[in-house]
Amino acid sequence: MRRINQLLTQAAAALENAGVENAGYDARLIFEHISGITKKAQITERIECLSDETAGEFEKLISERAGGRPLQYILGEWYFCDIPFSVGEGVLCPRPETEMLVDEVNEYIRGLEKPVIADLCAGTGCIGLTLALHNKNAEVILIEKSPEAFSYLEKNAAKLNLPNVRLVCGGIEQGAAHFGIDTLDVIVSNPPYIASAEIPFLQKEVGREPVTALDGGKDGLEFYRIINEKWLSSLCIGGLIALECGEDQPDEIKKILSGACSDIMTHKDFNNLPRTVTAVYRGD
Repeated sequence: MRRINQLLTQAAAALENAGVENAGYDARLIFEHISGITKKAQITERIECLSDETAGEFEKLISERAGGRPLQYILGEWYFCDIPFSVGEGVLCPRPETEMLVDEVNEYIRGLEKPVIADLCAGTGCIGLTLALHNKNAEVILIEKSPEAFSYLEKNAAKLNLPNVRLVCGGIEQGAAHFGIDTLDVIVSNPPYIASAEIPFLQKEVGREPVTALDGGKDGLEFYRIINEKWLSSLCIGGLIALECGEDQPDEIKKILSGACSDIMTHKDFNNLPRTVTAVYRGD
């Protein structure tokens, strides 16, 4: 048997030495994941020790985390807008700043009778499925090209069991017409937006996520151009486009959208950094 407090102290130290932020927090979450023992239960039920077998499994996962494996992949799920989404190798991890897109779309579709929404580069489906869950009158089409990511999209959709979603495995470069999409009220997307040359220099945790979900081409703007050229014309006049982006990209994205959009706005995240761009489609 191994003493829990000693295991947690050693694990936090190992993660801190590896440069993991919030090392103690990560160690506790991994411990609860592998043992099923919450901090409250540990205290109230006076649980002091862990079996050698479980302790060994815990230390193995700590070693993986210290080596750069994302915490979300180790836990197998992550919360987005208070909803647990299955995650793992092959799909982008949901991030709290992406919740801004959900808020922006919710604000726009309030009062619409039956909005039709396309979530492009859907990944886990955290954006589109959350919108579908909270807007039962909406029809949400989620499009994801990667077979690995699409498997998580299917899994998350199955868990939520929503009748108002349509899942499509395909690349957005094929355009809206390819998928039989006529008129949309909203296009929302967190596309790959990191410049190709920057990929090798990402944090090691981010570098473990799929390159296809990160690489936005030479200047990081490839997918914004695709959306502008192949998808904007599917929006109804006055329809909304809401896009996540890098902090240095809003001005360039505004230029891309300016030919067919008005009311182009940049929104800052909780770190006061530019994080999303929204625009209203006025027609070609």
